[in-house]
Amino acid sequence: MKRIANYLIALAVAAFTFTSCADVPSPFGDIVKPASGDVVVIEPSGTGTEADPYNVAGVLEYISGLGADTPSPKEVYIQGYAVELTDISASYGNATFTMSDNADGTANKFTVYRAAGLGNQKVTDESFIKQGDMVVVCGKVTNYKGNTPETVQGAAYVYSVNGKGGGATPAEETKTVTVAEFLAAPESTNVWYQMTGTVKNLKDGDEYGNFDIDDGTGSVYLYGLLSEKGGEKKHFQELATAKGIKNGSKLTIIGNRGSYNGVNQVVNAYFVKVEDGGSSDSNLGTKDAPLTVAKALEIINALADGGETTDAFVKGTISQVTSYNSTYKSITYYISDDGKTTNELQVYSGKGQNGADFAAKEDLSVGDQVVIKGKLKKYVKNGKVTPEINQSSEIVTITKASGGGNAGGGSVSAKATEMGFAAQAVATSYTMSDGTVLTFAKGDGSNDPKYYDGDYAAVRMYAKNTLTITSSKTIAKVVITTTSGNGSTKYNGNDTAYAEGSSKVSIKKNSDTEIEFSGLNAKTVKVVNDQEATSGGTQLRLSAITITYAN
Repeated sequence: MKRIANYLIALAVAAFTFTSCADVPSPFGDIVKPASGDVVVIEPSGTGTEADPYNVAGVLEYISGLGADTPSPKEVYIQGYAVELTDISASYGNATFTMSDNADGTANKFTVYRAAGLGNQKVTDESFIKQGDMVVVCGKVTNYKGNTPETVQGAAYVYSVNGKGGGATPAEETKTVTVAEFLAAPESTNVWYQMTGTVKNLKDGDEYGNFDIDDGTGSVYLYGLLSEKGGEKKHFQELATAKGIKNGSKLTIIGNRGSYNGVNQVVNAYFVKVEDGGSSDSNLGTKDAPLTVAKALEIINALADGGETTDAFVKGTISQVTSYNSTYKSITYYISDDGKTTNELQVYSGKGQNGADFAAKEDLSVGDQVVIKGKLKKYVKNGKVTPEINQSSEIVTITKASGGGNAGGGSVSAKATEMGFAAQAVATSYTMSDGTVLTFAKGDGSNDPKYYDGDYAAVRMYAKNTLTITSSKTIAKVVITTTSGNGSTKYNGNDTAYAEGSSKVSIKKNSDTEIEFSGLNAKTVKVVNDQEATSGGTQLRLSAITITYAN
C-alpha cells in the first residue's frame, strides 16, 4: 500500500493505543480528520488531468513532493466531495471549502482556498456549492507553510459541480493594446493583454522581474515576469540571461490588468519576445572597425532612458580628462571625433588597456586617440541625459598625443560648467587638466566678466574683457564654443575681437556658435573682445574652449 494509506493506518493505531497523543499534528495538518472513530482508507488515484483528475489522496501524494510554500509548476484537476463550506463569498468573488474522498468527510481532506467559481469567473451565487456535492477543481496547489495542502490563492477555480458547469475552460481573450489602452481597461484575470514597450527601472539581480513597461503612450509597472504562462516565479534571472532582457530592451509580454494599493499593474505576466536586448543597432562595431563617436551617440539617443547596449567598440580622441578614482583605479574622461568639447561621449570610470588599472589621472592626455570596448548607455539623472560608455569599459588600443606631456602637440579642452565659478559671480581663473591656466579679466571695459549657469551656461565676456591663456607649451590655435541664449542674438563676440600671441590674430567666426584664433605660436595668448566703446556691442559667451598646441 502506498505512503498515504500506510500513514492513515499508523494514525489509526496511534489514536486507538495512545489517546493522550491526540493533539499531536500530522505532517499535513488535518489531512485526515475522522468524523467518527473509524478511518476510511482510500488510495491515491488519478493523474491530475482533465480526463483523469486526482482524488484527494492523489493530490495529497502529489503535494508531498513539493517543498513548503512551493506552487505546483502546472495546474492539476482534483475530484472529491465538498464536506466543509468555510466561506462561499459573492462579495469577494471566491470560495473556500474542504474536499474529501467521501461524502461524510471521514477520508482524506484537502482545502480549496479562495478559488474562483465555475468557468473561472467570480462567485456571484453563494449557493452554487452545497454540502456533499461532488466537485472538480482545477488550479495550482501548494503545501502552505509545510503543513497545509491547498490550492494557491487566486490560481484555481471550480471546474464542475455534480458534473455540471464543466467542459473546457472558457476561451481566454487576448487583446493587443497600447499601455494607455491597458490602463483604461477594467481589472480582470480572464482577459489577457499583449503589450510591447521598453524596459525601464529594472534592478540588477532582480529574481522576480519587476520593472516598468513604457511604449510612449504611457508607463505601467509589471509585477513579476514569468518565462511562460503559469510558469514558476523567482526565475527571472535565468530568463533575462537567456533572452538578453535589460533596461532599454524592447519587450513583448502578455498579462492581466490588476492593481495593488491603488497602483496599476500588469499581473500574471509572461514572456513573448524581446527584439533588441537593449540596443537600437545590431552593429556595435568591432576592434578593427569601431564606431565613430557620432554613430555611438546616434545609437544612445535611440535608447530609452537608462537603456544600455551590449559591448560596443568606439574610436575617438580624448577631449577632456575629468577625474581619477583611486578606489577603483579608473578614469572618467570624454572622447569626440575631432577632439573638441562638442558632440562628446563620456567614458565613465573606464579602465586601461585590457582592463588594466590606471595609476593616476595623468595616464591619459587630451589628444590621445583610443578605441574603447564597453556598453553604451543613456544615463539620466534629474532629467539630464548623459550619453556614456558605462563603467567597466576598457581601452583596446591607444595612440598617445603627438609629443606627449609638455613636449608640445595635442590639445586640451574645458567647459564653463567645470570651471567652478559661482552663478552670476565674477569669472577669475581656472587651471585646465594639463596645467594650462585661463585668466578672465575686465580689461579696458566697464563690466567684469561673469559666469551664468542654467541651460545656456557660459562665461560672459563683455566689451574689452580679456581671456589670458598661459601654458608651458606653444599654443597654435584657440577654438571657443559660444552659446546663442534663448533668443535670436548670437553671442559670438564683436567682429573686432582678436587674440595676441606672437602676432595679432583677428577673430574667425566658423559658425554662429564657434569662433577661432589660429596661427598664434606663443605660450601666452590674450583674447580680447574688442570694440570702440567700453560697453555694449556683442558679448562673447564662452561655453567651452579647446586649445591646440604646436608640434
